[in-house]
Amino acid sequence: MTDIKEKKANYLVRILGPLFIIIFTLLCMFFAIEVYIRIGFDTLPAGVQGDIQAVRRVPWSEERIIRPIPFLADRNYQARLEPNLQDFPVRWKDARFRFTTRELWEGHPVGLRTDEIRWPLDLAAFGDSFTFCWTDVEDCWVQKLQNDYGYSVLNAGQPGTGSGGQLQLMKEILEPIQAPLVIWQWYGNDLQDDYVLATFRGETTELPGPPGPIPAVEPKGFERYSALYFMLQLYILNPPQVQKPYLEYIDVEIQGRKVSFATDEYTHSFSLSWPSVAYGWERHVQHHEEAAALVDELGAELLLVLIPTKEEAFQAYLDDYRPEFFEEAAEGRKAMIALCEERKWHCIDMLPIFQEAIHDGETVYYAGDFHLNASGNAIVAQVVHDYIVEHNLIHQP
Repeated sequence: MTDIKEKKANYLVRILGPLFIIIFTLLCMFFAIEVYIRIGFDTLPAGVQGDIQAVRRVPWSEERIIRPIPFLADRNYQARLEPNLQDFPVRWKDARFRFTTRELWEGHPVGLRTDEIRWPLDLAAFGDSFTFCWTDVEDCWVQKLQNDYGYSVLNAGQPGTGSGGQLQLMKEILEPIQAPLVIWQWYGNDLQDDYVLATFRGETTELPGPPGPIPAVEPKGFERYSALYFMLQLYILNPPQVQKPYLEYIDVEIQGRKVSFATDEYTHSFSLSWPSVAYGWERHVQHHEEAAALVDELGAELLLVLIPTKEEAFQAYLDDYRPEFFEEAAEGRKAMIALCEERKWHCIDMLPIFQEAIHDGETVYYAGDFHLNASGNAIVAQVVHDYIVEHNLIHQP
């Protein structure tokens, strides 16, 4: 009987021993890959980074691998950042920077990314993330107007807003700050943003509009703790039935770097053919007329700076795109140019300037992200400064 038991034990050892070794090896490999994903996060493709950003940074903390930008929905501004955010990290595809916000005066709810103000001001800049700037603060075109050209500036850019929310901020702060020049940056999604703000305020019914970006899949259960397990679920075991936004991009080799562009199925349409965008345009015109009247009443000057889409700026390198794509993307910007000419407003269209700079080897935009990089911001600062001088909009510092 003892011999039989020993034989069974030896048999189990022979069978289970290698199995335990295999399991242990697989667990070690799993753990090693998990550690690599986190340590080498910046080397992962932008799409993968976007997928796993909501996984916990460490198992014992609810902090995500990438902290979400703390936007607050607000019926006055559409969105706002709170004051007193300190050195907040942003990782947005290949854009990497930190920002700090401050309050303009005690109790004001909007956090501004601006230096200690040097009074009296020469100019105040309003706009969305292109004015807030998706760069280090010293590379931001607004800050460069102060650091490189000597103007005293206030950066009142607020990401995630359109002209309606930006106008509200103007109404609150322009008279107290007494800036002789107001620079208002424009981007094509402002029209849809103005529709969104109107729905927040209950000023319009729901209208058909461009489909928004498909929300990223949120991890659940064990997926919240393991980036590798979450990736296995997304890509192999249980892939989502719909295409995610980052998969709607293509990479094009341009002047030695791979640059990502939206395809012609891009969901963030700027076309006035959408009823919601057309409604937003009507509100958009009203907002700009109100702002022009306000600035004129205060005895100041207004300068509009129009930022084109990345695809428009690189159009010469996108041979496979259908022409209608660029026509649709440009509708809002061309309408703004016509409005500027009709109202005789000061207005800069950055498209031809960016196209020339790209032809000359400047990068202008991030390779992955759609915002301006340090190169693009430097160009905007130079062009704005030259326009101010040429048209004598304010006294030179």
